Amino acid sequence: MLRKKETQKSSSELIPILIAIITLTIIISFKDLFSQNLSNLSKYFLSSIIIILIAVFSKKISANFLELNVTHKTWFVSRWGHKIQDTLKTPAPFGIILPLILSLFSLGSIKLMTLLTYETTQKSQRNVKMFQHVAPYTEQTDFHIMLVGASSIVSLLILSLILFLIPSNSTLLMLGKFSTFYALSNLMPFSRLDGAHIFYGSRSWWFTLATISILLFIYALFI
Repeated sequence: MLRKKETQKSSSELIPILIAIITLTIIISFKDLFSQNLSNLSKYFLSSIIIILIAVFSKKISANFLELNVTHKTWFVSRWGHKIQDTLKTPAPFGIILPLILSLFSLGSIKLMTLLTYETTQKSQRNVKMFQHVAPYTEQTDFHIMLVGASSIVSLLILSLILFLIPSNSTLLMLGKFSTFYALSNLMPFSRLDGAHIFYGSRSWWFTLATISILLFIYALFI
């Protein structure tokens, strides 16, 4: 039964990941698409695959280390305010709509990459260990959830830093820039984005990652 549930989760998770890859490809290639220049489309698509998979699998690895399961979903928004009546009848897929709208109105200048959110649950093995009092972590906390999200940001920033140090390779430099943009976009402490989990799990972690991301972002703009 557990294996069936895990298989169902994996299959349901695949669709949001594929949508994220396609959406990210459109976002980063919008200027070229607008001018009907498709020569670099394959590079943009490959860059999108690499960025999304690194973001996803870094969370998977860190969650597994913490004896947690993690699932990814398209970013949906169901509330637009703090009042009870400030809710949408049907949750809106902001992870698709907002980045594409901003790309459209800015003609590709604004590349918002807030595509996916994540949720963590305890593994069954962890519950057993908790019962036997041998687990290193007694329960899932905001800090554990923060670590899962932070692993994604850290992985992307490390990728960016490595690629920026490789001289005279425009393709790798492009990937480094987009990796930085993705990390910075998802550090926004809003809704259920990675940045919100990190901010409420540890302010110091959030400020550190935000500072590094902004510095790399500024560097990326001038290289």
